[in-house]
Amino acid sequence: MRRGRHSMPGGSTQAGLAVVMAFLVLAVAPFAATRVVADSSPLDASFFMVIIFAALLTAFLLLHRFLAEGDLRLLALAATYLFTGFTFSARQLVVPGVLRADSVIHAPLATGKWLWIIAHGAFPLAIAVSMMLPRRSQDPEARAARRAYRLVGAVVAGTTLLVVLVTAGLVHFGPVLPHITREGPPALLANLVTLPLVLPSAYRYCRRRGSFERWVLVALTAFVADAAVTAMGGQPYTLGWLAGQVLGIIAASVLLVAMVGEMGLLYLNLSVAHQRLSLQSAEDVLTGALSRRALMGRIEMLVAQARYRQFRSALAIVDLDYLKQINDDHGHLMGDQVLAEVASRIRNGLREGDGFGRYGGDEFIVVMPETDYPDGRIIANRMLELIRSTPIRVGNHDLKVTATIGITGVEPRGDTVEAVLVRADAALYEAKARGRDQVVVCHSRETSGRRPIRPRSYVDNASSGRADSA
Repeated sequence: MRRGRHSMPGGSTQAGLAVVMAFLVLAVAPFAATRVVADSSPLDASFFMVIIFAALLTAFLLLHRFLAEGDLRLLALAATYLFTGFTFSARQLVVPGVLRADSVIHAPLATGKWLWIIAHGAFPLAIAVSMMLPRRSQDPEARAARRAYRLVGAVVAGTTLLVVLVTAGLVHFGPVLPHITREGPPALLANLVTLPLVLPSAYRYCRRRGSFERWVLVALTAFVADAAVTAMGGQPYTLGWLAGQVLGIIAASVLLVAMVGEMGLLYLNLSVAHQRLSLQSAEDVLTGALSRRALMGRIEMLVAQARYRQFRSALAIVDLDYLKQINDDHGHLMGDQVLAEVASRIRNGLREGDGFGRYGGDEFIVVMPETDYPDGRIIANRMLELIRSTPIRVGNHDLKVTATIGITGVEPRGDTVEAVLVRADAALYEAKARGRDQVVVCHSRETSGRRPIRPRSYVDNASSGRADSA
């Protein structure tokens, strides 16, 4: 199960965990038979409840991944962890003093030990089987989905039935089974018998670069180490037994932790990708200004803020003069360069908190929150000065570029996006009619239509500050 960008933590983490487990086994070995705690059924129950919870949750996540990916190995691994969790659950039911004073299911005393042995012996064998399965289902997508759900149901039902049958068999035939007092040696022997079956597949796993496969091997190693140190300890509540419980928790939970870590990385990468896509969709590629869609959202916010805060804001439409002539004379590529440079100069003329976006081919809209007409005129004139001040170098030509600006206010009461844009466009049209390269302000909210006829008091020339006739 190879991973691409969203990969599980691996490499040094896996190696470090393997080193920790090896150190634990070597450190415990000389003192494994030393008794460290008194008989404590609650301690035993706590360890096994953690293992059961981790194993079943791991199985749940593996089943979900199988449904998403169709990888049969995931299904086999899920069955392995289900069997482990169910078997240890059955052990809790037959061992006296775990859930209640006697036991939930009355069984011979050795039944719990046999269940422990079966779980540890079956785990490596099941891992070997999962390694040999094909990577993915080859069915068509629709059929594969239906088949996947049927397989999941069959695996869960089959695993449950198998554990029930094994437990019932041990309860029924317990009196004739060999009596054991130490579960560690038989489990270790079962591991040693199954390891030759596992090693060839493990070797093929190790040759792959998939981090997931290596985490499976870490879990397998922890289970074998669990059986080994438990065998060294001999009896419950010895140092070997305690180390075995810790290794059992590692074996049951290591894949769970790795998958949860992968999910965290996946969500993080998805969040970053979503932010990048949002920025890309909100930004005009050529000029770096807001896209038209993002710009309209900003204008809607400006209108809402003016209404909420009861303070006028300003909006300006900036139109680049004679861009069509520049395109005709020098080509569209040079025209794009001029457009990008003009956008840069507009950006330099804005205050912190102002924003601008590309409204059309050669038009930009500037939004100025909490800005009245005098301040709006000052900002607009500053933008005009920055645009016209220095010729724009395009190829071997220095082009003197000018712009025309129509500006209006966003009123605190009853204003709408459409009305604001109509007024700003009317002011822009008036500025073009007066000869371009200037700012015209439209004060009234009574303007209607794209190019209305406005009374004298509605429009003034911002460059001169005079009220002129429309």
